[in-house]
Amino acid sequence: MKALCSGGCGRQATKASGWLWCYWCDPAVDESKKLQARKHGGQMTKQAAELVKTVQVVRQPDPELAAWADTIAWADEAAIHAFQLELAKRIAKGTVTTEQGQLLERLASKKLKALQAGRPSPRALEKVVKVMAFGTGGAA
Repeated sequence: MKALCSGGCGRQATKASGWLWCYWCDPAVDESKKLQARKHGGQMTKQAAELVKTVQVVRQPDPELAAWADTIAWADEAAIHAFQLELAKRIAKGTVTTEQGQLLERLASKKLKALQAGRPSPRALEKVVKVMAFGTGGAA
């Protein structure tokens, strides 16, 4: 457990003070440096808040990707291989994110294995593909 400040403020003591004082209570730190640090910290907080405002963009469904998801048919091995080729092209072009591509590739592989084993695949696979066309709630 780290040592707390001897000044009684409850902050963590710094190594520079020999684990006796926090930065703000340390008598060895010049007051002008503390003031400068406070100003800089306030500026950084303001800059971070402005950056968050500019970065927060609501992701809209891509109509082209949604239309493509509606055309996906995994009826046989040839269709799955064609899908995998098309998926690779879309990832390379940037129209499908890497995360979306990885998920779709795993689903296609599972469907292919199910077809090769002669067993039906879960019905949820096709639904997940359609959900991926509209994003994953910000994860992708």
